[in-house]
Amino acid sequence: MAKEPTTQRIAGKELVCPICGHAKFTQRRALLSRRGLALFDLEWIGKRADTYICARCGYVYWFVPVKKD
Repeated sequence: MAKEPTTQRIAGKELVCPICGHAKFTQRRALLSRRGLALFDLEWIGKRADTYICARCGYVYWFVPVKKD
């Protein structure tokens, strides 16, 4: 069941699609693949990223967690 597209804010700024200018996105979590993990069928322990997909054109923003100092 997909959620309805909504506006999204990252670091206090509203996301706007750089391709079509639309401002509604669906959010999903993605697994970042590593070649070594795939070799041993251990991709599930890799890092994750949050993705925001433009509801109009399908452009995808990828955000990975960053360490805060």
